Amino acid sequence: MDVSQPSAAPSIPRILRVRREAGTRDPRRADARERPELPRSVRRGDESRGGSPREQAAARWAGVASLQSLAFETVGSPEPGPSHASGFRSRSIPTKGWCVVATYRVGYFVGSLSSTSINRILSRALIRLAPEDLELVEIPIRDLPLYSQDHDGNFPPEARALKDAIAAVQAVLFVTPEFNRSIPGGLKNAIDWASRPWGENSFHHIPAGVIGMSIGPIGTALAQQSLRGVLSFVNARQMTAPEAYLQYSPEVFADDGEVLVESTEKFLRDFMQEYREHVVRVLTVLPR
Repeated sequence: MDVSQPSAAPSIPRILRVRREAGTRDPRRADARERPELPRSVRRGDESRGGSPREQAAARWAGVASLQSLAFETVGSPEPGPSHASGFRSRSIPTKGWCVVATYRVGYFVGSLSSTSINRILSRALIRLAPEDLELVEIPIRDLPLYSQDHDGNFPPEARALKDAIAAVQAVLFVTPEFNRSIPGGLKNAIDWASRPWGENSFHHIPAGVIGMSIGPIGTALAQQSLRGVLSFVNARQMTAPEAYLQYSPEVFADDGEVLVESTEKFLRDFMQEYREHVVRVLTVLPR
C-alpha cells in the first residue's frame, strides 16, 4: 500500500518572503525610515577603521552625541522658557526631550567673620575661576545670633534669612579657615541654625563642596575633616575628591582674588570644574 509522503516544510527564505508579501514586519528589524539619519561611519560603527565590536559601538555613540551637540548649535538663539522642575534657571530648546541649563546658582560660605580673611580672598579667586555656568553668591553668616533650641518655635529674622538664602540656591560651597584644629564657631553656628528646627534641615541632599586656606602648611586639612563630619550628619551630598588644602602667600594670591602662580590657578580651575560636575550629577538624581 502506498503511503503518502508529507509535503516538505517550506524553507526559511520562503517564510520570510511570504511574511513580507503579507505586510508583516519582523519586529526584530527596525524600519530605516524610523531611524535618525546618521553619517555612514556612525551607522556602520566606523568599520572603515576596523576595531572590535566594543570600539565600533563606542564610535556609534560618539556619533550620536555629536549630532545632539549639532542640534543644540543649529536651533538658533532660544527664547526664555519655563524654569526647570528642579529650580534651575533654564532656556527651552525646540528639540524633543532636551533642555539646556543656563546657570547653576551656588551659595558659598566664608567661614571666617574677619573683614581681612584670607579665605575671603580665596572665595574671590574661586569666583574668577569657576565655570561660566556657575553663579556664586555669598550666604552671609556675620549677623546670626548664637543658636538656641529656645528659638525653634520662632526663628529670628537673621536665621530665617539664612534658610531662605540656602533654599534659593542649588548647591553650597564652604570656604573655611582652621581654628584650633576645627572649624570657626561662627560657621558651626550657621550650620546649626540652618539645620533646625527638627525636620526642616536646609542641607538635606544639597550638593556641597569644601575648600580652605591657612598660613600654615597643613592648609585647613583638619578643619575640613571636622566640617565633613558635620555635613555628613546633616545629609549634604559632599564632593569627596579632589581635596584642596591651600597655604596662603601674597606672592600667590592678590587681594582681589587674582591667582599669580599658574600651577595654583590651574589647580583651582580644575577643582571648580570637578565641583561643577559633582553638582550636576547630584542634581540629576536629587533635584532641588
